[in-house]
Amino acid sequence: MRNIILQHEQVKGQRVIKICFDMDNSVLASCAKKLMHRKWNIDDGFLYVPNTKAHLKNIFNTFKGTAWVEAEDFLNNRPKFKKRKINEGEVIGNGSQHKKTQARTYQITKPCPDIYIDKLKILNYSYQTLKTYKAMFIDYINYYPNIRPEELTKQQINNYIVYLVRERNVTVPYQNQAINSIKFYYEKVLGREKDTYYIERPEKPFTLPTVLSEEEVSRLFRVIENVKHRCILYMLYAGGLRISELINLKITDIQSERSLILVRNGKGGKDRTTLLSKKMLTLLREYYRIYRPEYWLFESPNRKNYSASSIRKVMKRALKRAKITKQASPHTLRHSFATHLLERGTDLRYIQNLMGHGSSKTTERYTHITKKGVDGIVSPLDNLDI
Repeated sequence: MRNIILQHEQVKGQRVIKICFDMDNSVLASCAKKLMHRKWNIDDGFLYVPNTKAHLKNIFNTFKGTAWVEAEDFLNNRPKFKKRKINEGEVIGNGSQHKKTQARTYQITKPCPDIYIDKLKILNYSYQTLKTYKAMFIDYINYYPNIRPEELTKQQINNYIVYLVRERNVTVPYQNQAINSIKFYYEKVLGREKDTYYIERPEKPFTLPTVLSEEEVSRLFRVIENVKHRCILYMLYAGGLRISELINLKITDIQSERSLILVRNGKGGKDRTTLLSKKMLTLLREYYRIYRPEYWLFESPNRKNYSASSIRKVMKRALKRAKITKQASPHTLRHSFATHLLERGTDLRYIQNLMGHGSSKTTERYTHITKKGVDGIVSPLDNLDI
């Protein structure tokens, strides 16, 4: 799902609107470039505009039909949620236009029930999952403004999913997240049985992740001069970490005597350990002598977690300097970690544990990328006398 979250922020003593979104999404990044008077906070790595009604309106207009914009209790005496219109020919993930449909317009007036949010927190769902589920559930319950959500039938739930697919042309991952947000309410909040209703799920297309070769990873690392930046990208690759896992690492999570990194509360709320290489430990010690972090392993200048957007900027600059043209992101280093381990003969079961995958099927997709076992096969074309 493409989410835009607006937050209050202070920059040089001035109140501004902090705009949070996935910087790796080319559609959202393109829209963000159209915002009036936009600026970038270099220290903490986020986009912002002046905190005025005009700029808030400009944000909604800029992202309209492309993303959810959530600005709860943002300006004084403003309604909690903005009126939202689904545009004809709505732009989706790859930026392509789909056929025009008669769009539905409705006022978002019903807030997310407190018991829904409380249950997400009790079950320790991540901040991003909470935001996503909340926004999607709000859209669902406002599709039926005059019916209490607990009274909605299986057929009405299916009708809403059909509306998302046929009228809004949403992507398959979006459909699945919408279904999960609805299932969460009926199964986790209301405690109903899982088989009390059935929603036919769309099949997710099989896609292969982008990976860098070992030579490309080496080139990438060689162009990074800043010790802190080098240490961050090293660790994403050396431990196969997600960016959210890295920014939440504490100093005490580095277990040098065991050559392990303790990853707490990873995806799905699971803890695990992953590799701490000798080269990584040497660089970490150099980094620690220079920066002296106090609590988080990687801290911003104000001693908070280092921001994900700053890491993406570091990666983007390094790719440019290394002259690597692949559409890569910090997450590409995690994919490369798994692929390179597999190519060097590591058992898939161990890779699954290091990556924190709940299912072996997720790990098995790397077998479609690796060249292991293929190098010795000769194409039949090479056997022809031509």
